[in-house]
Amino acid sequence: MANNKNNATTEAVVALNTAYEQAVADQKAVADDATDEVKAEAQKKVDDALSLLDAELLKAPAADPKPKGKLVKGVFIVSPTGRYNLAYNVGEKASLPELQALELEEAGYFRIGK
Repeated sequence: MANNKNNATTEAVVALNTAYEQAVADQKAVADDATDEVKAEAQKKVDDALSLLDAELLKAPAADPKPKGKLVKGVFIVSPTGRYNLAYNVGEKASLPELQALELEEAGYFRIGK
């Protein structure tokens, strides 16, 4: 159910962003010699579109900073610094996300502990 809400929010943000970009393009298309009334109307459309976009962005849920999936403990048997850009040395123990641990184990850099 929450996923549907996130999708609806994302779709709304995309639509409102498109409307905002169109309003900005329309404002830029207004001729320099246009009346102040026409310029003000174009600016109002940009401001309204931006307000709607900002309001929808505030409704969007914050990203979950927690890693998805379980962590696997193990020890490095080869330093992964060069190939994987990970700051571990040989013999260091670490808790890594399961997929990363399995990939490193398959490559011979990590031994999963019990």
